[in-house]
Amino acid sequence: MMLHALRLFLLLCPSFCLAGKTLRVCGGQSEWPPASYYSGTDKKTITGYSVDVLHKIFENSGYQIQIQLLPWPRCLAEVQKGGEYQIAMAVSRTPEREAKFLFSRPYLFLTPGLVSLKAKQPFHANSQTLTKCGVNGFNYQPYSMFSSAEIDTTANNYESVIRKLSIRRCDFLLEYVEIAQTLVRLEEFRFKKNIYKIEKIIGEKSVPAHFAFGVNSKYSKEVLSIINTKLYQLEKNGQLKNMTNKSTQ
Repeated sequence: MMLHALRLFLLLCPSFCLAGKTLRVCGGQSEWPPASYYSGTDKKTITGYSVDVLHKIFENSGYQIQIQLLPWPRCLAEVQKGGEYQIAMAVSRTPEREAKFLFSRPYLFLTPGLVSLKAKQPFHANSQTLTKCGVNGFNYQPYSMFSSAEIDTTANNYESVIRKLSIRRCDFLLEYVEIAQTLVRLEEFRFKKNIYKIEKIIGEKSVPAHFAFGVNSKYSKEVLSIINTKLYQLEKNGQLKNMTNKSTQ
């Protein structure tokens, strides 16, 4: 009888061991629409696709979700430690990160692209004279045609990197098409549709984004099991696709 009770406890543990607890989640302070960004100018309300997916996963579960946007390197470092923050949103995988994090099923797929001033000539992959910019802490390994030495990542946020682009200190900003399109649609950080153009890089594979958990986090495996189960259900019934379309179109 006691053995049966123990088996039942272990089976149900992921569903209730964390019930009533708070899961602290972080994303990048630079904002990364449509994944996560501030709604309005007061910088108080955090919205976006990642936020919607998390709330959908944990609705009616008893879990409290607290989301904060931090400098991206700090967000990853905090989640890796597994202390104050348990989940990082919209994380792409790299060999280095594989040793530090557990990853959920992918819930967002992104297309490598380039942003440039409309006055610029079309991008050619074999051009070695064009300068490329990015944001400090972002993962540019999916841009396989460029080495890290070719990418200027001294900018700490979008405002800084867009300023570089606007004053022609770089020719192209490396950014995923879906992110760039949303930035233009929201007109965030001086992104203007009539000034900037967005190009897909032909031949580059789409990049999956995941929820990430520190490998040593106390609850990472339990929370990961819950998230993966719910993501599978949302994929199967079409809700995840509907949420993606709503956020990216």
